[in-house]
Amino acid sequence: MEKESWQRFPTNALAGASQADLEAFVAGLTPGAPVIIMLEGVQWGPRAGETLAAIPAGVELRFLCIRGTLVGDPGLAALANSPALGSVRTLLLERCGLTDATTPALFSARPLPKLTGLHLGNRQGIPAGPLNHLTDLTALTLANSTALPSLQELDLWNTSVGDAGWEAIANSPNLAKLQSAYAWGTGLTAECAQKIKGTSYQRLIATSSSGPPLSKCWYHTDYDERTISWTEDA
Repeated sequence: MEKESWQRFPTNALAGASQADLEAFVAGLTPGAPVIIMLEGVQWGPRAGETLAAIPAGVELRFLCIRGTLVGDPGLAALANSPALGSVRTLLLERCGLTDATTPALFSARPLPKLTGLHLGNRQGIPAGPLNHLTDLTALTLANSTALPSLQELDLWNTSVGDAGWEAIANSPNLAKLQSAYAWGTGLTAECAQKIKGTSYQRLIATSSSGPPLSKCWYHTDYDERTISWTEDA
């Protein structure tokens, strides 16, 4: 099978890419070849989100990473209007100033049918950018959303999501395919960690006349041995 030819930003030649480079890249995108975009560093502000929102329908944006930037809620609110989000399979919005105010626009206002990996935390190793301030409100947004039917992996590392948020995620029929969730450094208590793991087991053995059993989700918590299965594969 012939290997796919990707449209990538930045390219090796654009290691120090600028806003102007991003605008030129987006303007030159064409349907047919999948797209991967990675924006890392504080040189990226809200304008970058506005530029990404201009990616036209028909362009297959498979992998989008906005990490350690100053894009913030204004830029991410603009991104929420992008038709290209409907093709994203892996989305990383890590330590870029995201708050509860913008997550409904991103994750419940429009279908994201292909999204399998969603990373919204402040995981270790990201040296810059404002923290994502996410609480149970964001967890409830995700749990109540019908826009994420394919979601398999959820990362809320080092956020303020607590027991109520994690219970909502664990019990959500909308997240039927969720298989892995990172709760390190959150407000999840040991008691609730055990509770949601029990819920996950019940999901595994549940049967329903209306459809197949729900997936079992592995919850990575502060009360377990730490293992990481996350990759950046698109």
